[in-house]
Amino acid sequence: MADGKWREPIVSELELRTLEELVERVDNGRSASILYPGFDPDVSLQAAIELLYHARPRSNVALLTSGSSIQWGQKGEIRDAYRGYGLSTDPVPSEDVIPLNRVFSHGYVHGGEMKTSSGALLDRHLILTKDNGELSAIPNLTAIVVDYTSRKPGIDEETIERVRERFPNVPIVSIGSVFTKNERDGVPRYAPPAFFENEETFPSISDIGDVMGAYDPQVGRTTSGLRTTKYTNDSSGSPTSPITTDQLGLLREPTMAVTPVDSGDLSRWFELATERFEELLDSGVDRAGHKVYSNEMFYERLPVPVERYNDWIRDEWDAGKRFVPDTTDAVLDDLETYGGKIDDLQAPAHVFAAHKALSEIDSALREENPLFERVCEEVTDALDRGYRLGVFCPRKSWSHVLQEALVERGFSTDAIGSNVVLLDPDSIRDTPPCHRLVFTGPQRPQYAGFYFHPRATEVVVYTYDGRWEGTVARHAREYRQRLNVATSGSNAEPYPVPDWGDATDDVTSDVADVETSEDEESESEPSTDTTSSSSRREAIVESDSIDDEELHRLAQLVEHAPTKNRELADLWGYDSGSEVYQYLSTHLREYYERNEDKLIVPTAEGEQLVEERTAKR
Repeated sequence: MADGKWREPIVSELELRTLEELVERVDNGRSASILYPGFDPDVSLQAAIELLYHARPRSNVALLTSGSSIQWGQKGEIRDAYRGYGLSTDPVPSEDVIPLNRVFSHGYVHGGEMKTSSGALLDRHLILTKDNGELSAIPNLTAIVVDYTSRKPGIDEETIERVRERFPNVPIVSIGSVFTKNERDGVPRYAPPAFFENEETFPSISDIGDVMGAYDPQVGRTTSGLRTTKYTNDSSGSPTSPITTDQLGLLREPTMAVTPVDSGDLSRWFELATERFEELLDSGVDRAGHKVYSNEMFYERLPVPVERYNDWIRDEWDAGKRFVPDTTDAVLDDLETYGGKIDDLQAPAHVFAAHKALSEIDSALREENPLFERVCEEVTDALDRGYRLGVFCPRKSWSHVLQEALVERGFSTDAIGSNVVLLDPDSIRDTPPCHRLVFTGPQRPQYAGFYFHPRATEVVVYTYDGRWEGTVARHAREYRQRLNVATSGSNAEPYPVPDWGDATDDVTSDVADVETSEDEESESEPSTDTTSSSSRREAIVESDSIDDEELHRLAQLVEHAPTKNRELADLWGYDSGSEVYQYLSTHLREYYERNEDKLIVPTAEGEQLVEERTAKR
């Protein structure tokens, strides 16, 4: 512990079973994947320790980590955590503890040679590395543990394949969480790593069911989550381990509401911006559509008045900070200038109409923002009733603006950070338990997992006029389905999928990942870097992963090509052409393109795939 005393860690039955099965599997020379609930990056180190403890003499366990300065898993960080473990024959805290690094030394690779600390009692080593090329310098490998709990760079799938080719007889243990930061083409996704879909995953469905039956579903809502203090392993106020309480939280029936906020006269301007966006997509001018859409969603989610936001930007600039967003005035000017440069007959009119709508929205939200007023009401209620409230902001900078705005409204700085926690895409993963978790506006689909945060009892998503209820519902269902596939390979559904009836959008659905990555703090939003191809910001579909529904829709596309988004919407039962665009971009990106008339046609690969699959059937 941070005070220098040793205490027995709280380990759940679920964790013990998982580690026992992991050791047995590795002893038999088999690889494994582990998906932990919630967010607790320390579990990868715990798994490596368990394998090291049971390893044969004169063997080594490698921990391949992709940690960074802002994501858990740097070698120095892991070494510090490793020093916090020890061995004792006594079942209760005592002074007779041998630090684990004196039993099994830790080491690294330098200059092509393995280097280890001296003075260890046994000839087994935990070797830390960030480079898979260094693994060749480690002799007698018992297992390679790959830490994906905090982040998973997009190149690591190929990396692991190369490791498997180089070490065909060494088990690889891949460990992730339900909020792993998957990084692909610059678009992080907070969800289980995709590789779990092709491997048996632990803990098993039966273990989850057996262990969870032993606990009251309401137990452990005070789990502390990730250890924020050096050597700390404390679940203060909870009789169960954090991993178990997170598991219980995931297994609960989702308690979530999409609550409308009256936008008054703003409604028609939001609808006009949406219509212009859809028209641009249907005209095949995707880049302009993305730019309009990104700017519209900025206003849909902004949690403070526009002038307060712009004042904060100016204050940051005056303080010497240069990596800050543009003011909304600059963004709107940029959109208008952009509309005059588009080499298209119809697109400029749509862009200018969208610019008019967004300018009206900007003006109406200058001094007062209905979403901010709702946040203030939530904060007041939380303070009056004495519960913890979490408020999610899609950018770290927005949480700073919101904090200042709340303090200016009269809320104490002591309350912000204790009773009220302002969260961003990284910090929400390790949020302290919240009675209520609030989202201002519909979030990007990559954040949908946060709607089911295991440490939140109630979740509410505020949207103007409830316009985005169908989108939020769909993103939520898709995340749960992905979580179930990652856990069981779609053989079962241990985590309940929310059912809000046949909720569909009466406006456009959220385009997958077309916006600048907010959590990367590029400080360029709301203006999106649309100079890159939109495909660089969209999910990539692997050719061997296409399912029956995707194949059926691809076959329909082939049959009706050349076609438009709206025609496919009628064929597939969608409410708008933009929903078709999202589906195509997310599921069939490799198999369609636009011809010289900007109509949708299959690629040669798409036609070939349909022909091959049809022939097999």
